[in-house]
Parts: sequence; structure tokens; C-alpha cells
Amino acid sequence: MNSYKMMSKVSFGILSLLALIALGAPLSTHAQQPYLSNSLSFGSTGTSVTKLQTFLAADQHVYPLGLTTGYYGALTEQAVKQFQLYYGIDPVGNVGPITLAAINNVAASAHPLDVTSPSAYKVSTNATSNSVTLNWPTGENTYSKVFYAQSPILTTEANANFTAPGISGSVVTDTTSIATPSHNITIGGLLSRTTYYYVTESSDNAGNTTISLPATLTTL
Repeated sequence: MNSYKMMSKVSFGILSLLALIALGAPLSTHAQQPYLSNSLSFGSTGTSVTKLQTFLAADQHVYPLGLTTGYYGALTEQAVKQFQLYYGIDPVGNVGPITLAAINNVAASAHPLDVTSPSAYKVSTNATSNSVTLNWPTGENTYSKVFYAQSPILTTEANANFTAPGISGSVVTDTTSIATPSHNITIGGLLSRTTYYYVTESSDNAGNTTISLPATLTTL
């Protein structure tokens, strides 16, 4: 797989909830029961712990073993810390008010727990004298962009939760604005017999982003 995956570094506290809102997962205004209604910590037991473990097990990167025992032990504590790291919360391992709000926000949103970057596969190119069309598939529905330039592409790591890395060059965005597993983007206005550097970017509905390794193409 010719891609590497970037997820942003954490920022702590309530800013994580703002990041979730930016992802289209607003805090619920409906009179509905929250997924979890009470704080939890090491040693807690009962159905609330089972629900927490079920929630965390939705992504193996957060809770690899996925045990739903109803007991808040070391494995659950570590999974909570992983969730907190991904969502920009101080990784204390307890489900306090901030973590509880984040869990309920994710559970109530249209997007399930998802901290896994999408898989992006080999890019094929079809160049003419002044344009090129790039095609590539992804392992899930994603939004796509292509960055290109006549000089090598530079990337910088993202500095906020669930945001894309910084990428140099000009950008062309998929005009359909629909998440799809098949991507087709045409870049026009290129110079003939010229080498261009490019990378593709694929982002899923949860904001996890994958960019391809920098590559080159040459127009006719």
C-alpha cells in the first residue's frame, strides 16, 4: 500500500468536543437518553461498564481484545486512555465528565467510533500534453484531493484533532463532494513535457486522513 497515515496530535480538555462538532457530530439537542449516564473508573462494575466496553471495542485500535466483562480493569482503563488520546482528552484512564460527554457525542452522532485511517491503494495516471487524470481506490468511502507542484511536495504534521496534514502545492478537490471508494480527479492547465510532483489525500467521514507517498508524472 503506497500510503502513510497521519492523525493529528492531541490537544487537551474541552477542545476535543469542538473537534467532534467540526466533524459533523454536534452535541445532541434531542431529549434522548445518553449512551452512558454516569462516570466510571477502575474497579467499577455493572451494565454501564459493559456498555463502555462494547463502545470501545467498536475499534480494535482502541480496545484490541474487546472483552465485555462488566468489570473496569486494567484493559478497560488502557482502552479508555487510548480513546482519550485519539480524541484529545487528558489520558487519565477514568471516564469523567469530559470523556463521558465525548463518548455520548460520538455514540449519538451519525459516525460511530472511528480512529482508523482509510486504506488508499495504487494511483494510476493518464496524462496528455496539458492535463492528467488520476485514479485510485480506497478501502472505505472517502473524500479526495490531489496536491501537485513542479517542485517536491512538502508535508507537515497536523496540529489539531482530526485535521488533515499540511501539504504544499496547488490542490484540486473532487468536485462531487461525495464520499466514495473510487476516486477520479483531473488536473488541467499543465505545461507540456513537464514533470510534476503530486500526492493524493483521502479522508473518511470521521476525519481520519491518509496521504499517498509523493510521486511524479510527466505530461506529453
